[in-house]
Amino acid sequence: MNIGRLAYVLTDILFGGAAVLAIWYKYWRFLKKHWRFIVGIALLSLPFSHFDLFALKWGAWWYNPQRNLGVFIFGEHLESYTFMAIITVAIASYTITHAKVYGYKKAEPTRLRSRKGLKQNKNG
Repeated sequence: MNIGRLAYVLTDILFGGAAVLAIWYKYWRFLKKHWRFIVGIALLSLPFSHFDLFALKWGAWWYNPQRNLGVFIFGEHLESYTFMAIITVAIASYTITHAKVYGYKKAEPTRLRSRKGLKQNKNG
């Protein structure tokens, strides 16, 4: 097998996987509690990779047949599924750790104030 045919999937795995590994390495103890949620989100994202078919038919981009595996699942390139899964895991992992690090606070309801209740700014 020519390494050129693995170019796209290796790019997904190396760069996307590096982001996932960096997040999981630093926050392993916290993220292992949420692995089911992260995997579930990744699985739910896979059907959205079919939107790629619209862009391909429209001509927005294309896959070089010499740079992908040529494996299709439900009419979609395997590389689209790997990209969607890896990126979704990275985003979900980051979002969960961001909420932990910066503290998740529920939004308090805002109260509508009348114009009379607002202080006037002297400059404006």
